[in-house]
Amino acid sequence: MQTPSRTKVLAPHRLRGARQRNGRRAAAVALLVALCLGTAGVASAGQRPAASDLQIEPGVGSLTTAWDASSTSGLAGFRIRWRPTTTPSSPWGKSVELPAKARSYTITSLDAAVYEVRVRAIVAATRRKGARHRKPARSLGGVTSGAATAMAPWGELPKGLPHEEAPAGKEQPREKAKELPKANEQPTEKAQPITKEPVKEEAPPQKSGEEDEQEKLEEEPPKKEPPHKKPPHKEPPVNEPPVEEPPAEEPPAEEGTYGSNCALYGSPSGNDASKGTVSAPLKTVSAVLGKLEAGQTGCLAPGSYEGFTTRAGESHGAQGAPVTITSTDPQTPATISGRVVTMPGANYLTFTHLNFTDSSTRGPSMTIGSAHTTWTDDDVTAPHTICFETTGPGQWGPAEDTLIERDRVHNCGQPFRCATDATPCNVPPNNGYFIHGLYDLGIRTTARNSYFYEDSSKGVLLRGGKGAVIEHNIIDGNGSGVIFGDLTPEGDILRWNIITNSSGVCGECDLYFGIWTYGSVGAGNSAVKNDVFANGSGNIGPHGGLTLAENVEVDPRFVNAAKHDYTLELDSPVLGYGPQ
Repeated sequence: MQTPSRTKVLAPHRLRGARQRNGRRAAAVALLVALCLGTAGVASAGQRPAASDLQIEPGVGSLTTAWDASSTSGLAGFRIRWRPTTTPSSPWGKSVELPAKARSYTITSLDAAVYEVRVRAIVAATRRKGARHRKPARSLGGVTSGAATAMAPWGELPKGLPHEEAPAGKEQPREKAKELPKANEQPTEKAQPITKEPVKEEAPPQKSGEEDEQEKLEEEPPKKEPPHKKPPHKEPPVNEPPVEEPPAEEPPAEEGTYGSNCALYGSPSGNDASKGTVSAPLKTVSAVLGKLEAGQTGCLAPGSYEGFTTRAGESHGAQGAPVTITSTDPQTPATISGRVVTMPGANYLTFTHLNFTDSSTRGPSMTIGSAHTTWTDDDVTAPHTICFETTGPGQWGPAEDTLIERDRVHNCGQPFRCATDATPCNVPPNNGYFIHGLYDLGIRTTARNSYFYEDSSKGVLLRGGKGAVIEHNIIDGNGSGVIFGDLTPEGDILRWNIITNSSGVCGECDLYFGIWTYGSVGAGNSAVKNDVFANGSGNIGPHGGLTLAENVEVDPRFVNAAKHDYTLELDSPVLGYGPQ
């Protein structure tokens, strides 16, 4: 009598389990074979994508992420996913696949939120023919993610669209992306070495939480089989470890913005005698500042508030614990109308996600005379006067360690109304030519990742301070770009800026340069690695006392400078210059 084979006596559910284990084992073997045949380097440090740039282009609601890989051997491409992290349940957007040579991707039409971007390497290793899924295995390669904060777009746009919209029902990978400069590149993570171990029939290969989560997103759900009405008996599993669900990824906590961490509230309809709660808000910014303790945030509801002056003892910021004023809704920022002054001793203040406007003609609009003030993600304009002034030593200062970042500073000073630089043209209210975006007399002023445009005189005037750093800015369409002098500025650095299209109506003035000096200039000033282009009187003017090095004079190729969309085209010759 012939003995039946083992497969004929196995219970149906055990037969299915054996087939699943065989399928997994076959996939693991196929993957190891692929590694041996040339894809072993895929998990190496050189081929794991590393996020070297996660940046927002302010005002247009777009996020550009860039990465690097030292080799494309055995690499089929990259998969990009993104999602907002404002709520823990935010879903990942539909993935976009890029070719192996891609090194960047731009996502447009974003809201003002914090976004997480994931870049995953794709390995084209095919599973064996008998396996349940016959699609490329993508479990190898590195995964990187990071967060960037978007500024509010100018208009309401649909959410989550890729830079190049694909036809309905089909995603199209972008054309070959241009590789960004590696000046600020982060080191690529080193991958763990791959070890070959015998595959046990009883246990499937163990997956990391990241791989398990990704495969859940990619694979189709298995078809359910009808349950057996009367299974012969229930047998224990054959040494198979339980499959654990990966922990849910939590977004990073927000810090005191968007109304999430507000200690006090202000409203144009509030009352300064109230408690400063949501239901009983304060009315003025001065009242909010005076009641906040070190490290606390005050949030302003949409609407207009009066300008203010803060003196020593009237605010309580401290080192490592500044007092912050922001908007409850950054997409509808609160507006502060009028002059804002911080006097010596009113230190450690932060103003973020606010609009500042000043229609007066007396004194600089934002007059900074205290230490460690920060101005980020703001829109600043003053149609008749200077927008920012960091003051020097004296009754009003000095301003020390001022930071201006991701701000838009524009339309400061009315256009010059005359064709000559002489009285009465150069006195108020006609003195538009002598009105600037940033007028620096302070100590260690930093302006970076910001936009200075259509200011009637200088975009940035480094007149007499020390140790200023002006870097990664767009300085476009001003009377002139950046000038050093005439009160002996020392140790000021100008680098990685794009300075373009300086012009004005005073033809004989001949002062519409991109970079230049005037009068007394101290030691240690430098202008290095800037792009200076299409400035009316010349890209580089007189420059005594200024060290120039590695500056270029090429068209930066903005997307639409006329509408102040200073995003660089993918074939721009100065990728890596300007805001990051």
